[in-house]
Amino acid sequence: MTMSDLLTDEIRALPRSGKSMSNFDRAIDPGMEEDLRNGMAASYYGRNFCCDYVWLDGDQFRAAVFVYGALSSVESAPTLEELMTEVSERYGYE
Repeated sequence: MTMSDLLTDEIRALPRSGKSMSNFDRAIDPGMEEDLRNGMAASYYGRNFCCDYVWLDGDQFRAAVFVYGALSSVESAPTLEELMTEVSERYGYE
């Protein structure tokens, strides 16, 4: 499965949560996990990347990571905290 396969039109069309994760204060907005479990998508931002699409896929949270406007990778983890760590280890904790 390629990155493009994971970021389908169906994922892009998910309703937006309005909640997000941030590397600024290493925070996950209250209620974000619940929104994702209810079929919504959210955002996650760091200094060197943005994830406009964070969603739940089965039992894995996924984040489509963009760098300079281009899809760089799709990361996944079983929890939002672990997802934040995975992305931060690869793209920076800022």
